[in-house]
Amino acid sequence: MFFSCLRRYGQWQRYIDSSPSPVLKIGGNPYTEPFYVSVKGRSQEGSNQQTYIAFPYLILRDKGNYNKAKNEIGAMRRKHTDYFTNMIYRPERTLGETYFPSLPDTNIETRNDDQVVSREYDDNEKPILIVPNLWIWRSGKVVVTAYSTTSYIDNNENKDIDDLEALIQETELSVIQIGLIIAHHVAAFGDSQCYGKFPPPLDIFEQAVVKLVQQVDDYMDPKKKNTARYDQRRIADIREELAMVQKVLEDQAETFESPIGDYDRNILPIGELEKWNEVESARGMILKFQKRARKIDGDAERVEKRIQDQLNLKRTHASINDTRTSLLFSTAVIGFTVITVIFAPLAFMTSLFALPIDSLIRNQFLFNRTTDDLEFNGATEPTATYSTRYIGTWFAAAEVISLAVTISLVAIGLWVLRRADKSATALGNSARDTGTERQHPTSEIPMAEKASFSVLGGISDLLRRRRHDEGSSVEGASYL
Repeated sequence: MFFSCLRRYGQWQRYIDSSPSPVLKIGGNPYTEPFYVSVKGRSQEGSNQQTYIAFPYLILRDKGNYNKAKNEIGAMRRKHTDYFTNMIYRPERTLGETYFPSLPDTNIETRNDDQVVSREYDDNEKPILIVPNLWIWRSGKVVVTAYSTTSYIDNNENKDIDDLEALIQETELSVIQIGLIIAHHVAAFGDSQCYGKFPPPLDIFEQAVVKLVQQVDDYMDPKKKNTARYDQRRIADIREELAMVQKVLEDQAETFESPIGDYDRNILPIGELEKWNEVESARGMILKFQKRARKIDGDAERVEKRIQDQLNLKRTHASINDTRTSLLFSTAVIGFTVITVIFAPLAFMTSLFALPIDSLIRNQFLFNRTTDDLEFNGATEPTATYSTRYIGTWFAAAEVISLAVTISLVAIGLWVLRRADKSATALGNSARDTGTERQHPTSEIPMAEKASFSVLGGISDLLRRRRHDEGSSVEGASYL
């Protein structure tokens, strides 16, 4: 609330004084953007350094408590709709809201529900990674700070305030006090979160990468292929959120470098050098977090490549199996085709000779066969039949004709396909040749031909316009 009043005071002062204090010229959105401004002034007591800092930091919150507080703040914002109240009542920003501030609320809610740190916990108490702001205002020896520490988080919130008070009381220099406060919030990113309830955020990201590797190994294991599952999108989500974390760390490094660079450590008292070294150690902590985030991102990239390689191997193996199966089916089809080509004419000729056709019956002769009947034991019975040569000749002729027709049809089909391929190739070459001719530079055309082309083009355009005008006038006359 104090900083909202400070911004309102700066806006009011700009109406009265055209050149207010630079500290009150807060540009951009101080709630969502890192900000630093500092100016040296003169007062009756001596030098008066004025500084304003908006410093983002990373921390985990309990997701249930965060949603509860966000709903309460949303209810207050709906009740008090004026601009000043909306600047005061603001929920803490999540990692997705910080990186994509212009996304609609529905997309932000989806990203918040699907955070990497939240997916690693299956119970009701899930963490959520947020990026609140630390606001610092300094005027001379007076330092005012504000940051997100609301009563919904834990009853242990007073411990954090006590730690900060202890840091501030160790020195009287306001610049060191500011540095120690910032260093305290930077170091909190590498400690356990929510007073020991959750591990550091980067540890959760490492666990997510290792867990994904195990899921991929189980998925590739043929003994577990029926039960193992993994989500290929998770590796992309891990890398995307790591990029967001690195962006916040970059903003921290840039914002923290400004107050450190503005102050000369050579003018510090000897007793304050140790505290100043603690302040400068925060720069090393930010670099360490950035290095670790890049390492995890590199591990995730290697895991992603490994996943792609293993999936390609799996696809290749599946393709080989499909090819083998297709080969077996093709062999079976070829065998069935050969049998059909051979036995189909035989079946046709057998059925044909079984029919009572006069032209075929004429070629039959009476064959005397001995009967087995007891009453006529040893007697002969004439039977009409075909000779073996006659049947064999026709069956052989049918086989030869069937094979000849089959081979001819296959040859004609292959010839047609080959001609179609040649025609397509010829058309493609012709189109490329035509395109090459059309892409000839105009500089190769003589100047006289260029001039004649331009004159003819102008005449044709003039004639088209005149015909268009005459047609329009005729239509207008007919309408009248």
